[in-house]
Amino acid sequence: MRYILIDPFGKPRKIFFKGERVPFDGVPFMIIGSKIFDCQHGPDRKKNEKNKSSTQKVKYEKQFTLISSYVMNEYQDQLKTLLL
Repeated sequence: MRYILIDPFGKPRKIFFKGERVPFDGVPFMIIGSKIFDCQHGPDRKKNEKNKSSTQKVKYEKQFTLISSYVMNEYQDQLKTLLL
């Protein structure tokens, strides 16, 4: 027997009669979505992303200070006249 349903969310979904955590009881169901919740006191799952972004931030700050120091040294006289 094949069930044809019009999905209100616009995506075709599979129809299940049993799942990993749902025993067979004869009632069909669809899995609409899933979420993963983290405990705020648990281990940090995004630790690698945070470390990567912080190292990139330090890298860009160093480049910016090098460029800004170069500009300050090269155009110091012009900047003084603009600021006065």
